Amino acid sequence: VTTLLYDPAHTPDRTAEEFDSFVRLAGGRPLAFNEVFTPGSPLGGRSEEAQAEFVRELFKAMTKHEKSLAWCTWWCLRDDSVENWQFLGEYLAGGKGPSANAFRAFAPCGLLRGDGTAKPATLEWAKGAAGLPR
Repeated sequence: VTTLLYDPAHTPDRTAEEFDSFVRLAGGRPLAFNEVFTPGSPLGGRSEEAQAEFVRELFKAMTKHEKSLAWCTWWCLRDDSVENWQFLGEYLAGGKGPSANAFRAFAPCGLLRGDGTAKPATLEWAKGAAGLPR
């Protein structure tokens, strides 16, 4: 099994192309995506709708390559506080500054908002998961 972390650093329209390359690189071994995510907030550089579009494109790619897929999990269920990520960034960067601030983008990566309400990506994940073979 080849395990991957996947956060696309682009718009969702390249997801299919990247997934094809993951399958080629795995060389016939099953693919396991243990951390798939992308932000769903302007704080992370993407809107909630862009996050939902990524989930739709991800499931299209997984359906196309279902025989190569072992599993795929979303990284975090719920958005986290910006303060927690800022603290972690400052700890890892050794203080305040741009490197520490970059960690703030991880706060809005959940499928649910911090208050537990569903983002558009939540429904897309549920629809996509329901369509994959068990």
